[in-house]
Amino acid sequence: MSPLPKRIPWLTLALALATVSIVVVLALSLRSRARDRRVDAKTKHAAEMLMVGDYSRAIADYDDALEERPGDVKLLEVRATLKYAAGNLGGALADCEAAIAGGSRGVWATRGAVKAARGDFDGALADYAEAIKVKPEDGSAWACRADALRLKGDFAAALGAYDSAIGFDPKPPRPWRGRSEVRFRAGNYEGAKADAGEAIARDGSDPESWFLRASARKALDDAKGALEDCRKALEVAPREWPKRADLEKWVESLEAEQ
Repeated sequence: MSPLPKRIPWLTLALALATVSIVVVLALSLRSRARDRRVDAKTKHAAEMLMVGDYSRAIADYDDALEERPGDVKLLEVRATLKYAAGNLGGALADCEAAIAGGSRGVWATRGAVKAARGDFDGALADYAEAIKVKPEDGSAWACRADALRLKGDFAAALGAYDSAIGFDPKPPRPWRGRSEVRFRAGNYEGAKADAGEAIARDGSDPESWFLRASARKALDDAKGALEDCRKALEVAPREWPKRADLEKWVESLEAEQ
């Protein structure tokens, strides 16, 4: 009759199990750290690609990062924004939906922008409202909402939203430019001129701001000032600017008035 195996003391068994657990946790931790390093490298490279305007490679980097961390909400939020900026509205919308399904609260404005670009202003306004609920003092979300209201033709509501955007964050030129257009449409030419001037002070490279101030000056019978602003708009505008041809004709007309 063979002898019975010796019983393993419970303390020895407990120590062995604890050692195995530590080894497993350490291995998982090392794998997680390695994965984090790969993700960090990809997002860093994506930032470098954005610096040179290469959206396709930046998006590819986030594709790789999401393979490492499938469903990561923050990565989805950034990729959605990149796809929107690159004009891939369908891809941006899909990433927004996935991020929202994962509990994101920071992608509402991006989805609103996608919907606005598709002409769904009611859907965009609903999303911007959600973005404002999350962060009521977000000037950018208010500016987005104001733009959607303006494009929808609700100028009174747009004016109020632009006021909020500027009140919360007066630094960007965008809400000043938008409010200038709304004020011009309402016949408030002095207000339109002042707002366009504020936009120009913040970014003099946007021909639209110069055009808006030129329009306000012409409405105020300042043909000389309008001509100066038109010339500046043409100076800073890219060749493909949609208003270039019409503005060149307007310059000829204003020059004839001098």
